[in-house]
Amino acid sequence: MKTKFSYLLTLFFFGNLFFSCQNDDSDTVFNWECPAVLEHFKINGISSQNIEITENEYDILKNINENSVVLWNKFILSYRFETEYIAKRKSINTTGGLMALSCEGSGYNGSKIGVDTLFITTTKNYNENYSAGDTINQIVKISNWNYYYNQEVDNLKSISNYIDTNTERISSETFDIKIMEAPSIDGEHIFEITYKLNNGEVFKHQSSPVQLKK
Repeated sequence: MKTKFSYLLTLFFFGNLFFSCQNDDSDTVFNWECPAVLEHFKINGISSQNIEITENEYDILKNINENSVVLWNKFILSYRFETEYIAKRKSINTTGGLMALSCEGSGYNGSKIGVDTLFITTTKNYNENYSAGDTINQIVKISNWNYYYNQEVDNLKSISNYIDTNTERISSETFDIKIMEAPSIDGEHIFEITYKLNNGEVFKHQSSPVQLKK
């Protein structure tokens, strides 16, 4: 019993020592620092990747090439901001207890500038309700995370909800969209995003062509 207790005590001590991030001002004999990180990200552009939801539980979200054929309801447009990191922050003081096993990465606190407006436009005739050049925000759902396991869409939000929650600062460098209505006919589709920040900067990007089928 005493051996087991000693083992647990040693494990706790060295676990706290090696996996905690500590500030230089700590009174502890051993000081461990998180690497310096840049707290915010600054958006310089936007890019996208066409993705297919698959039936493979080990590879559910698969990147697809330009002009790949995919069922419309298995199609996701994944967007990523082209960013640089700003606002260096100090190390974390973790004296007095066991903390997380890893330090936070650059950009962890989002952008300093929020989103003003966001439009998704179809460049081709999509269906009877949306022609080439129309904004399709009403039939688009959005998420900051990949919530498409087993085709669940409960965590997808409207674009207006995304704007409301990212007005002050944009929390994530990535987001995904899913179109919730089928196209009228099978064929090539290209989508354009217009992303305007609340400082007036505007970023536009066209997706790679995809062959959507019903």
